[in-house]
Amino acid sequence: MSSYRYLVPTFDVTWEAIDAALTQLGAVRTETEDGCLMDWELGPDRLHLFQDTTLRLDQIVVEGPGRDELATRIAAAVPTYAADDAPRLFAEVTNDDDLEDKLSILAAVAPVTATPPLVELFRRGFDHASPLVREHAALVATVPAWAELRPHVARLATEDPDAEVRETAAIALRDIDAKQSR
Repeated sequence: MSSYRYLVPTFDVTWEAIDAALTQLGAVRTETEDGCLMDWELGPDRLHLFQDTTLRLDQIVVEGPGRDELATRIAAAVPTYAADDAPRLFAEVTNDDDLEDKLSILAAVAPVTATPPLVELFRRGFDHASPLVREHAALVATVPAWAELRPHVARLATEDPDAEVRETAAIALRDIDAKQSR
């Protein structure tokens, strides 16, 4: 079990709204740690808001003995994405950048164990016409690092017509293999 819980606020939620919601829950702002946008304490638990530069998403990290219950309370107070939202989000994709955003969300909220519908959503990125989307899909596949994604990333690493996609996919493949060997 992870000692952290990660929440992904929806794109329309501002940092100020997150701060207000956490304050309403009783969290107290603390000195901001390196790499974080804001930090709070709530009893023995610590909360951090940061921007994940790989996924290009804001995330709230909850750590401490009450992390699971607190993450549930935060998700009720701050609109966040969940794995169950992925099919609807992918149905609303409007362009390549939007697909990259949805792949990032999917990676961030992916459950520990792959499900066939979520793997199929990742395939939309792996099989996309745009090399930028394929490259992004390979990169974000390292977050859940599901064994079911490995063959798709391996195919990109060896067969993609774009050299940058092959290079990124090869790096991603090494990362997936390292995570799976733990």
